[in-house]
Amino acid sequence: MNIPELNERHLQMFDILTFATNGLFILIKPLATDGLESYSKYMLTNNDADYLTEIGLWDNVTDSNVDYLGSLNARTQREFRAFRFTELGEQMFKGTSPTLTPEGTLKPPTVN
Repeated sequence: MNIPELNERHLQMFDILTFATNGLFILIKPLATDGLESYSKYMLTNNDADYLTEIGLWDNVTDSNVDYLGSLNARTQREFRAFRFTELGEQMFKGTSPTLTPEGTLKPPTVN
């Protein structure tokens, strides 16, 4: 059994979700006209969101918000995905500021 690992990007995503409106993180797929750099950043974030969902810290709630996100998709011609903390993720990170030490190891979160 592998122990899940969190890297700096994952921790940054937790910071984003902690301060997100209504506790939702909305991931927006760029259009082809947005360029390769935007798409590359999206793919990294998309993969990280899927990983955090896979290890049980985030929940992909796109399907439960299909009416709202579907209308956004239709109006903007972009693909939207929505995530929120699972109970475990919220207990671990909500209201905290997790950081990495200079050596790259997880530093215990501090309460804001």
